Amino acid sequence: DALIGFVAELSRLRREHALLRADAFLTGRPAGDGLPPDALWLKPDGSLIGEGDWGGLDAFALLLSGQKTSLLIAVNRGHSPTPASFPDGNWRRLVCSTAVTTGATLPARSLSLWTR
Repeated sequence: DALIGFVAELSRLRREHALLRADAFLTGRPAGDGLPPDALWLKPDGSLIGEGDWGGLDAFALLLSGQKTSLLIAVNRGHSPTPASFPDGNWRRLVCSTAVTTGATLPARSLSLWTR
């Protein structure tokens, strides 16, 4: 019952957010003049992930940027909650796969979706 509700919520979010329905590969480059890169991989502190950083990360995020909105998909595969610093903006959590915490904390073993 809870799983069905969660999947229904994910389906609704995909319908509502064009960035989750994109039919082009993400490049990490701006999608047009004056736009931010279409995708950036971030550490929990908000800094960019380098090629050598992946091995030691328990938490990371994918920042998807469009013309009018941005989405941040945050993953914490670790056993402990992880505080996160997101890029500037008024971020709002849309969904979390586990118990929701206050502020920009990524619960242990979770995936969450944020928008600004």
